[in-house]
Formats: sequence, structure tokens, C-alpha cells
Amino acid sequence: MIKLIKIKTLVASVLALSNLSFSKAETVKYHADSLQNGTILHAFAWSFNTIKEKLPEIKNAGYSAVQTSPIQACRIGNDGSLNFSNWYFHYQPTSYNIGNYQLGSEDEFKSLCAAADNYGIKIIVDAVLNHMSSDWYAIDSSLRNTNYYHTDYESISDWSNRYQLTQRALLGLNDLNTQSSTIQQFSLNFLEHAIADGAYGFRYDAAKHIELPDDTGYAGNFWPTIIQNSAKFQYGEILQDSASREKAYANYIRITASQYGYTVRDAISNNDFSVNKILNYNVDVSSSKLITWVESHDTYANDECVSSWLTNEQIKLSWALIAARSSTTPLFLSRPVGGGGSCSNRFPGYSRLGDEGDALYKDDEIAAVNLFRNAMEGESEYLRNGNDSKRILMIERGTKGLVIINLNYDDTYLNYKTNLADGQYENQTNDSNIFTVSNGTITGTLLSRSVTVLYKKTSGTIPSTPTSTTTTIYFKKPSSWGSTIYSYIYSTRSSVVSELAPWPGKAMTYINNSVYSISFNDDYNGAYVIFTDTNEQIPSSNQAGFTITQNGLYDSNGYVGLYNEDSSSSATITIYYYTGWSPCYIHYQADNSNWTTSPGVSMTSLNDDYYSISIEASKLTFVFTNGNGDWDNNNNNNYSISSPGDYVVKNGQITSGKI
Repeated sequence: MIKLIKIKTLVASVLALSNLSFSKAETVKYHADSLQNGTILHAFAWSFNTIKEKLPEIKNAGYSAVQTSPIQACRIGNDGSLNFSNWYFHYQPTSYNIGNYQLGSEDEFKSLCAAADNYGIKIIVDAVLNHMSSDWYAIDSSLRNTNYYHTDYESISDWSNRYQLTQRALLGLNDLNTQSSTIQQFSLNFLEHAIADGAYGFRYDAAKHIELPDDTGYAGNFWPTIIQNSAKFQYGEILQDSASREKAYANYIRITASQYGYTVRDAISNNDFSVNKILNYNVDVSSSKLITWVESHDTYANDECVSSWLTNEQIKLSWALIAARSSTTPLFLSRPVGGGGSCSNRFPGYSRLGDEGDALYKDDEIAAVNLFRNAMEGESEYLRNGNDSKRILMIERGTKGLVIINLNYDDTYLNYKTNLADGQYENQTNDSNIFTVSNGTITGTLLSRSVTVLYKKTSGTIPSTPTSTTTTIYFKKPSSWGSTIYSYIYSTRSSVVSELAPWPGKAMTYINNSVYSISFNDDYNGAYVIFTDTNEQIPSSNQAGFTITQNGLYDSNGYVGLYNEDSSSSATITIYYYTGWSPCYIHYQADNSNWTTSPGVSMTSLNDDYYSISIEASKLTFVFTNGNGDWDNNNNNNYSISSPGDYVVKNGQITSGKI
């Protein structure tokens, strides 16, 4: 049975000149009115530019906020390698300055925050204020003052001892003297600086390792001081144990319900979603002040491999459990591409630090539950086990909506009581899967190992993204194509397709040098485009269109970079690269645009071990890869070209000219 919500595939199919039925547009609530009631995407180790590039997809997947990795300057470990296993170095800050080699510069952070605001998405910053790097000489010289650090140099030997937790070094990291008014002011200045740059709120790393005002003998005013930073959402990493004092921390900030993550993982491993097992959050704090997760970056990436065994299917089913409920603020961890399923597969090498994570974060069922949560804001919850089975969990939100999680490995007929209003309901994750509610009883077929999302949407107009008046894009056609070029532009909102014009789309305007342009209403900025001369199309049939970027130039390989019409006649960089690889990709940043998605753009094979590519740009920063984990990044310095022209790259050297 086809899950018809996978609308990109359907849209692509129409471009093979088949038929698609377009339904009436319906309003979709992409974000909760309050972040407390929404969901947060933890863009683990994504760069600022990558997050910015993916904002349209993040919005369409229903997230209200994105949490970055730590934005402070950090220790450059292992010669600056961007292998994903080096993620932990961004948890070793060296100063309170914003920007680091893994995520990007402060200007790029500010640009991300401004773009996110246009999409209605809030940016949460992971703030590391408990400690500095373990490498004393990596720390900025202005902070290499022993008065700024705790002086009990013994390691933590008793994790139930509050003194040791808060006054000794965590894992050998230089522990800041957080009782010091100087350190408190440094921290507050950093937080206020991040807010001025556009941050909405903060996650405080290792929060339970910073003392509270009533910790007798070593108390401090760190928390009541630093939270006065005007942020609208603040929470701390409080991992529950006998010394965590989560109720006391909750007087100042929201906290993580880490123990509930263990409960959820145990439940999914045993295929047992009995209400009495998963109902309680296991912490003596109001659920409105809790952040919940299926897993965190620590449970996934640390050597203990607490959650790395989870499969994508298990994550989807578990996410539906925490995100469909009315309380807490769920946090979704974006794993590295292809990661998980076992401890040894945490970092499979398909992506590097800075790249987009695995596509699971925008999976149809994940997105459908996120959008359901937004639509049900303010509705109460009621949990019950359908058919009296521990493998069927029903999460009802008032009388308006229902999410059903089926852990059975076979399709299962449901015939059970419900609070859902009478009527017929289309499953938002499979629009051929219909359920009927009559006189308080729901009937229908639950697909195996699936999430069913049921609620009525309101007819209306798809809301536009609040940006400028029009969007303009450009396309450089292949030489074999005809001279009349069309752009088919469409957006997807849940199971709804909205098109700018029917296939083949609108005719584009010729500029010069085989480049065409089209301008259109900003309702479609961040949507998708497919180019055609009516005989050929790019991308090919059964492939999704390219994501639209304002002023973006596209060619047969996809997004090239930003295009400047005024300098279009000369702003081209052609590269000839010498290598024994096959295939060969170039991963690059053109002008001030975002980096391409790893592994980059495929280069054209020439003779004598050379590959070539022409890129519309005035300047270029780039690296090469074979797509199998081998990279040529100029000894971690990246290659760069500052002006248009022809260049040969061989044995680490760049020279002007052609081969």
C-alpha cells in the first residue's frame, strides 16, 4: 500500500506526464503559537548555513524551533578534521566569542537568525557555561586566569555527591568558578550578545553541574543572575539521578526529562506501549516545564551507546508517543546521515560536521505528527490502549484529533471506543486509509508498524512565507535543449499540492549565455522547481524538484549558487581537477551562498584523470571528494578562488589556465 503523503514522488510522477489529482488547499499550522507547545529540531552539528538552507523543509516538517550546537569559539581538535566523530570539540569552548570552525562565523549565525525569523522558526542556542576546554593553552589568553576556575582538581568519583558534581571538573574539562561575579557577568554578556544576534532562547549544557543558591557550603547566584538575559525560552540539561535536584532547578529554568527517554526506549524495545508504563514523566516537576526526547546527542553519540541501537522505525514510533501528547516540549535529534541501528554505526561517514543530518527529521510520519501537535494546541489529552492491546496506543486530543501507534508487525483492524467526534477521517500519513467514528466507536485498519494521524483540517489558503514581494530564480539550460524553457513550480503542504501553473509550468525569460530567469510570488519561496523544454526535464521524472532559493542559479546538477544579472557575462569559474578518483564531486560555497549538500556536485570526467566543472560565481571556496569518505580539503584549509576564470587544481596547487 502506497503512503500517498509522499507527495514529492507524486509530483515528480506528474512530470513524466501522468495524472495527479490536486485537492483543495487547506490551512496548515506550521508552528505552535507558543514554543512550549511546539517541537524543536536539534540540528546536531549542522552549520549555520546548512540550517539556513534547510529552513523551508524544516518549516514544512512542522518544527517551531531549531536548536543549534554550541556557537562559541571552541577547541580545534584533531587538526580541525570535520569527521563527525570529532563533534565533542564544540563542547570545549575556548572563549565567549560567537563562531567556530565547525558551525560557521558570527555573521553567518546572524544571517541564520534573520532568515529563520522570516519562516517563523525560533533559534535555540546550546550554551556551554559550566566549563572551558580541557586544553588550558587552547583557552583564550584573557580567560587563562586561575581565579576564574574551581580549584578542586580531583575528578568526580561519586556522582551522587552534589559537591563533587558542581565543584570538580567534568570529564577533565576546566571547571569555571560559577560563583564568581566576573564569570557570571561574562556568561550574561555572551547570552545577551546571542540574543542581540537573533537567538530566541538557550539550552544550558551540563546545567546540573552548576551549583544552586541553596547548595550549602558552595552556593552561588549563577542561575538567578544569568537568566536575566531577555530570552523567551530557557532550559537546562538536568539528567535525573539522586543528586540532580531537578525541582530546585525548575525554579529558574525548564529542565530535561531524561528519565522519560529511558522509559520510552524501554517501551519500544519491548513493543509495549501500555498506558500505565508510558503515562508518567517520572519527575516531580510540572510537565509544562519539561523537555522530552526519544534520544539526545549524548545518548546517541557518546561511547556508552545508550540509544544508538534504535532504528529509524523505532524512532518514528517513539516520536509519535512524545510529540502527540499535550504536555512537555519534544526535542527531535537529527542523527548523522545513515547513522544508528548499532553502536558501530554512529558515524558511518556519509556526512561531515556542518552537513545536514539524516532525512528522518522530515519523514512524512514525523512531519504529520508535528503538524498534528500544532493543530491540537490547547486540547487536552487522553491515552488508552486500543483493542485493549499493549501494542496499540491511542493518544486523543479533546474530541478533535487522534494519533494511533501500531506496534504490531501485521495490519490490525481497530474497533474501539474513542472521544473523537463522529465522522470519517483520512489518515494524514496515507490518504487512502480511512477511519470511521460513530457513536463513540472508531473502526478502521491500522497499517503494520505505523503511525495513524486523524483530524479535520480547515479549508482555506496556504499561508505564505513572510519575505519580500517576489522571488527570482535562474536556470542555465543544457546545450542540447530547445530555446523555450519552462519552470514548473510547486509547493507541498502535508497532503496538498499547490502549483504556480499547470505542467509544464511558466515560460522563462532568456537573459544571455544560456541562462533563463523567472520571477513569481513569494508564496513559493522555499518550494520546489523542475525545469523542462517539454522534451527533457531536470530533475528527471520520479525525482523531487530542486528547493527554491531567492536569486539562485540552477543547472543540470541542481543549485549552483546566487546569481547576479549585472555580472552574468563574466562571473564563471571553471575548474579542472586532477585525481585518480571515480567518481569525483566538488563540495563548494559560491560567493556568499550556502555550501552545497554533501558530497556536492558531480564533476565531468575528462581524459588523463581530469574532471571539470563550470560554476557561476565571482569567488569560490571548495573541497573535493569521491563520495566514499575520501576528501581533498587542502590539508583542512579548503581551496579558494577569488575571481572568475579557468583554473587547474593538481597536487594541492591552484594555477590559472586550462588543461
